Amino acid sequence: MTVSTDSEKYRYIARVGIELEGGWNGPTRPANMQHDGSVNVTADWVGEVASEPLLPNEIDSWMATHYPSTSNQSCGMHVHVSFRTLYQYSRLMEKEFHEYLKVELKKWGTAEKIIARHPFWARLEGKNSYCQDEFCPEEQMHHKDKGGKRYAHLNYAWSRYKTIECRLMPMFLDPLVGVSAVKAVIRCFEGFLKLPHERARPAKLTVPPDLPDRDALTVDAVTIDLSPDTDSEAFLATAPTPRARYGVVLSAEERRARLDSARACTCEACAEEVAELSAAM
Repeated sequence: MTVSTDSEKYRYIARVGIELEGGWNGPTRPANMQHDGSVNVTADWVGEVASEPLLPNEIDSWMATHYPSTSNQSCGMHVHVSFRTLYQYSRLMEKEFHEYLKVELKKWGTAEKIIARHPFWARLEGKNSYCQDEFCPEEQMHHKDKGGKRYAHLNYAWSRYKTIECRLMPMFLDPLVGVSAVKAVIRCFEGFLKLPHERARPAKLTVPPDLPDRDALTVDAVTIDLSPDTDSEAFLATAPTPRARYGVVLSAEERRARLDSARACTCEACAEEVAELSAAM
């Protein structure tokens, strides 16, 4: 089984949020547990446990501590991902990313030797009512509650969490496969953003019409043009709602640490990161 290591570098991902569904046995109710009516297992405690915003290298330890005692085909594993800039978020709103995600996760399932009858394959094919093979980011991103077309492979939860949620993964009985699944998902986000793209063309991101006009960005109607170095923190400073549950930006200290790390490398991707981080400082 392939499990990536803590030393793996993620240049575009800010934070990762994980939601585990299943049942937990023991005398104490798991922390942060919520009821989930779709989960149908037998255990002392049944529902969903969500993480705090995690750095990628914190995934292993969090999942080792919080993985459920039991799960079945009624249980999903949702992965929220936030990014350092709005340009990166907007690039992932292209249909090409959805197709890339399906191809790469099919490769992962084959490499992991996931059996043919496992719920993973039904979810990948959109044969699960909570995980349909649909792509509708513009319809999803304005919902501040759990409404809208969120039961898709990807849920663009911009107004609610400032994240993109991947709902494609089910739970796995083996916690190590679960960890591998989460990392396969975030590698898809990271991998797509590393692909060559036309940086000179501004990306567009539709935002809620009640977003106020501020010095950080000029808002024209409900659409703003985002240059590649548009910083999420500057944008969120204009938003009327509190910071998202999973966060979307790095702190100034974390940004400086990433900048120092990128400057120590001579590869093209790190040079790109230096440019982006320097513009956002």
